[in-house]
Amino acid sequence: MPVSNFIQTSPKIKNLKTRFKNTLSLAVERAAGHLDDPQKYPLPSDSKSLEHAVYNIFASLSDRKKRKIFDRIKPTLKASAAKRKELYGDLASVNLSSAKTITEQVTATPVAQNLQLTKEDLDKIKATASQQIATPKKTGYSTGKKTGYSTGKGPVKARAAAAVVNPTLAFFVDSITCQKTSEIRKDEISITGFALDSNNVQQDAPSFFSGDFKKGDSAAVNKRLFNFLLDGGSVGGDVTFTAGMFLIEKDLIHNVDLANKLEVLFVVLGATFVAIGAAILIIGLAGGPVTVAMLLIAFSLGLFFQFIGVHVFGVIADDFSFSSSDSITLAAPFNVGDRFDRTLSFEVDNFGGDLTVGRYTAAVHWEVVAV
Repeated sequence: MPVSNFIQTSPKIKNLKTRFKNTLSLAVERAAGHLDDPQKYPLPSDSKSLEHAVYNIFASLSDRKKRKIFDRIKPTLKASAAKRKELYGDLASVNLSSAKTITEQVTATPVAQNLQLTKEDLDKIKATASQQIATPKKTGYSTGKKTGYSTGKGPVKARAAAAVVNPTLAFFVDSITCQKTSEIRKDEISITGFALDSNNVQQDAPSFFSGDFKKGDSAAVNKRLFNFLLDGGSVGGDVTFTAGMFLIEKDLIHNVDLANKLEVLFVVLGATFVAIGAAILIIGLAGGPVTVAMLLIAFSLGLFFQFIGVHVFGVIADDFSFSSSDSITLAAPFNVGDRFDRTLSFEVDNFGGDLTVGRYTAAVHWEVVAV
């Protein structure tokens, strides 16, 4: 199988994505069950578990929304063993009342031998990233996808430039443009995001309000969301960076406590993915030392945000977007002023009953800056 197609077509990668999705679904079920019947669905003692992070979000909502959450989750939570087997496959055996966390139970569940990731598979993932070394550009490059990512191509050109102390790769949001609102009048749009590099340095961006939008409106944002030092501390050789963002209409900006708990969920999701990916890789390598940092980049953060949108925002927020994310791979030397423009696209889904879909684009860019 060609290296470039491995991530998109490999049954092993598909299985890992499905395993991650089902893990989040089970955590959401357990958290929702705890809302209704804490005795039957106790939370584990580990306060940093995925189900705790989800439950803390649910617990910050009104009683009406808590009931709405449970009512939406109840059909799968109370489903028959046969139905749950159909939904979750081998993870149907996960016990929602166990003292162990969902993640612990998932990582302990064996993976079929033909779906175990091996060192050769990891090498293919790394090779895919190495083929996508970015070239600085002054013109935009549009992903045109809701959950896709884009990269420049070709090696970075070394230029005659003075050495820079602590050069930093920064990710900026320049502006937001509305093609279509999700509400009858105006959308009140806030932005949040999450980023990481292939050395597993993770960052999150606190939610912030970007403006009120009608169709055709644009608003300057001019905000730096993320910074990655290019001094060798978090960078060794060619490194891939991914930044993802999604838009939320109305609810989140009016609930600071909810926003803070959502940021915690991002961090826990990243740790959960690492745990699941590491378990599968270790099985494939018969116990050998492995890294899953490249897996995080390879799947793009759109995976995280899409799951959050489907499983969490669908019951806590009136309107949210699936994520749009961008990945970039750089090779030294780094030059202050190197800039990589992108355009990210979003659809904001209205779950208030009319299912109106709003459409937005964001002008963003990566830039090497001096600190």
